[in-house]
Amino acid sequence: MRIVLIIICLIFIKVNAQTNKTLKESYVDSVSYVYSMKGNHKELVSIANQAFDSKIDFYYLRYRLGVSYFNQKKYLLAIEHFKKALAFYPADFYTKEYLFYGNLYLNNISEAKQILAKFPSNLQSNYQKLIGKERLINIESGYQTTSYVSSQDTATFLGPDGLYAESDRMKSLQYYQLGANFPISKKIQVYTGLSYVQNNRTRHIYSKDNYYYNDYLNKIFKKQVKTKDTAQDYSLNQYQAYLGATISLPKKFNLQFGFQNMYYSQNKLVAASDSMKSTLLDTLIYNYRYQTITSSLNNYVSSISLSKSYSNINTILNLGYSRIDNTNIYQMGTQFTYSPLGNYNLNITGGYYISADSTKRNILFAKILGKISDSWWYEVYHYQGNLKNYHESNAYVVYNISDVIKSKSGINIAYYFHPNWTLNMRYDFLVRSASFTKYIPGSQVKLLDDYINNSFIINLIWKF
Repeated sequence: MRIVLIIICLIFIKVNAQTNKTLKESYVDSVSYVYSMKGNHKELVSIANQAFDSKIDFYYLRYRLGVSYFNQKKYLLAIEHFKKALAFYPADFYTKEYLFYGNLYLNNISEAKQILAKFPSNLQSNYQKLIGKERLINIESGYQTTSYVSSQDTATFLGPDGLYAESDRMKSLQYYQLGANFPISKKIQVYTGLSYVQNNRTRHIYSKDNYYYNDYLNKIFKKQVKTKDTAQDYSLNQYQAYLGATISLPKKFNLQFGFQNMYYSQNKLVAASDSMKSTLLDTLIYNYRYQTITSSLNNYVSSISLSKSYSNINTILNLGYSRIDNTNIYQMGTQFTYSPLGNYNLNITGGYYISADSTKRNILFAKILGKISDSWWYEVYHYQGNLKNYHESNAYVVYNISDVIKSKSGINIAYYFHPNWTLNMRYDFLVRSASFTKYIPGSQVKLLDDYINNSFIINLIWKF
């Protein structure tokens, strides 16, 4: 019977196409039905676009488009059409069911719950079981190794005219974090956590000591220059606590707040120089001594961002303010995420941020996230610009040491080895610069010493 009906509709379509130049709703209804039954997605989209151009729009057309996109796993586009179908027929259960599954497959738990609340009460419990656990705990640990481009010798830092020089080099960095995400209502998700960073560093003094001695054979005084490198190790400890929330607003808007307090505790080494002259030996000697200065400081970061989804495009506008090391820092930026497949199996993100205190820093970044298999996902990214004190849209700061970060590239691999457990393995390649000071007769010069960080981070997420 269905085959006969399709043949009749095809004959009707052919006759209608030959005799009608103006598109009619009855014609669109018949054609879209046939294309939907036969699974001709491209033809269905084509006739639908023609109908929309002719101001023709109705429930069955939107429903058929939604089902067609859903079957191709283009859930973002399917959801848009199902929502418009419900505007024509709010009581339709099947459209709501498709909407529920579409949001579920995109992990839009908040929206899936809102749709579920509109189901008949006797059916809600069956679908409630499909919603995954929303509360989660994440444990993260990381380590950074360091390699310097310049050689670690006195001549490199002093040069031909330096009396002495001071450098403060990073050796390694250790990082630990414990965090949690949980809902406090249907539309509000809260995240909180604690972290600890230990930045291990080495302070160097490179000096030229001038010795004058009596050459008795030639009956003259001669000058002898000896160079030396004095080094001491120390650590900068940082304790961080952060709190934030994501609020789901109508029309696919999301508002996110973030706040973080960072407490520094450090015993910083400072060098001072003395010189003395021996009258007996006629010798001028430079002495360099270290002074240990204990300090602690509270810093904080705040952030607010607004995001909006348009079909398979998501936009974010972010504003931030922080006070770090007694310096006011302002941040503003935007980013766009495009899902070309209509789902989250492939996302392409680009963004631009401005961070400013006494100087303005421009930051560009790009990310690509994709699916390898049901259990394996990847994300690759690159940041270009000075990332010192730059923070993400949730106010979580990781680049808050004094050294400049010129660029960062990395990859994150996620392994979903259990419905409630995820393992993330991340590698970052960072290009940094540390400053050093060279003292020459009458003045001092600030210079940069480039180095490379290799960062390894492991993150474990448990949903409960």
